[in-house]
Amino acid sequence: MLGVEVADLHSTYQARSRRLMPPRRVERGPVMDVVQEGDAVDLRTLPLLRHFATDRAPYITNAVMVGQDPDTGAGNLSYHRSMVHSRNEIATSLHSRGDLWRLLQIAAERGQPLPVAMVIGAHPLFMLAASARVPFGTDEREVAGGLVGQPLDVVATPRHGLLVPADAQFVIEGT
Repeated sequence: MLGVEVADLHSTYQARSRRLMPPRRVERGPVMDVVQEGDAVDLRTLPLLRHFATDRAPYITNAVMVGQDPDTGAGNLSYHRSMVHSRNEIATSLHSRGDLWRLLQIAAERGQPLPVAMVIGAHPLFMLAASARVPFGTDEREVAGGLVGQPLDVVATPRHGLLVPADAQFVIEGT
């Protein structure tokens, strides 16, 4: 993915992940080719699986959750195990030390829901950027651009205007 020898992986990752590159907003992208809303959404049509016999429902574990700071617009990317709760609801577990939890608390203090988008299937370096350890307020979409070496093309989600990769396979939007 980074185009370097194994011995250079760490140093290359470190250098590129520090070279923040703001995303490039585009009007359309493949992820917008099919948009479903409301009762048309049936999460059971996604290729989901139960990891353990004791799981209460199928889980989504390979997705990147995207949140945005309501004041700065900085994007937070993170992984969260998410259980399909109904045909169009997902229950997601957040860790109280994570940045998405912090964004949720800011929204709660304001009496507002926190809009989020779940990205399933995107460029591997976008997926890697979601695991970057960066200070709160760092837009990890910029980290993804640095890793790729060019701005990440993003589109605004239809309901909440969250910026997600234009070429993602699926995006699930909600609060």
